[in-house]
Amino acid sequence: MSASRVSWRHPWPASVAAVLLILSAPAFSEAALTSVDIKRLLDSVTPAFAAPYPEFSPDWQPLALRLLGVDLAQNGQPVSGERPVLDSSFPLTMTCYWLAEAEVSQKRGLELKVASHNGQISRTEEVKAGPNAVAWETGSVYQQSFELALAPIASMITGDAMLVLSLFPRQQASTSPVALQRVPLHLSPSLRPGRVSARNLSSAITGDYHDLSTSFRLGRNARQTIQVPSETRGPATAIAVVSSVSYGSPPQNEPVCEIIAKGEGAKTHTCYLRSGVDTARGDFDFYPPGSVNHEKAAVIGSWDAEYPDVFNKPFKKHMYLAILPLPSQSRNLASLEFVSKTPFVLDILDVVLIQTQQETQPAASP
Repeated sequence: MSASRVSWRHPWPASVAAVLLILSAPAFSEAALTSVDIKRLLDSVTPAFAAPYPEFSPDWQPLALRLLGVDLAQNGQPVSGERPVLDSSFPLTMTCYWLAEAEVSQKRGLELKVASHNGQISRTEEVKAGPNAVAWETGSVYQQSFELALAPIASMITGDAMLVLSLFPRQQASTSPVALQRVPLHLSPSLRPGRVSARNLSSAITGDYHDLSTSFRLGRNARQTIQVPSETRGPATAIAVVSSVSYGSPPQNEPVCEIIAKGEGAKTHTCYLRSGVDTARGDFDFYPPGSVNHEKAAVIGSWDAEYPDVFNKPFKKHMYLAILPLPSQSRNLASLEFVSKTPFVLDILDVVLIQTQQETQPAASP
């Protein structure tokens, strides 16, 4: 974490109004700054993502620190746009622009939250905003940088997301933070090893196959491309995908994922994972029979859930196997691109290239 005072700060001991006056703004009264005043200040500070100006209301307690906005960067390069696309392999650097509306001598808790598009999933980290040894002067604007690791977040949240910066107004731990800014983001999936055992694969897939041993999570509008290693390229008759759905129940037969199989050259083939056919809710058995709006797909593996079902009884979670045939002209695969087609969460738990023809799909568990 680093902090520095913005270079244009005038050395006079002055109010914010006087600082704005130095920036060619008209003179202001001693009343609270308006959104117009803040906009003029932002024209000089110019953070890439300007924070909204909250007008005071009876339930709003004025804060000594006003967030003017943030800059975002990865690998030393700035990111921008209405919804910046972030690579979860690298940390995110956030530079906050703080306006001290009164002398600030102590740090405040700053909550950095990344939430899924609908807020169902979130990850939170708390850092400290404010001065180190020297108090921040009234009317000064300070830059302060924080770094947020994205790989752990991308294990839970990918695709369309929201970064929320909230400040704790007082030192008491029981005080709820005040949301100062929300920045829409798009977070790429984080690739991890496959999560299906060799025993489960060999019992469900007959003949020769190559396990790409990869897993990732797809949130709304997320996509992930997997490169097929050159040493494993060759005639593949089908793709086997192990997956499960969570945080929602797509209707029966609805496409939840588009898979674009790219062969050598310009040859491509598109296929889909469908709800209740190729995949299903991982916690399907949590619910009473017949209450989920899609059927259970072919189960390849199960494990004990860490909580009871609706009847307060133990149940098992599942992962599901789909075998998607490839046409003969698309069998020398170079890459596979997975594109989410659902607002819910789809976990891809393993991807396998099958070299021999499969006769039937495994039957779903009762």
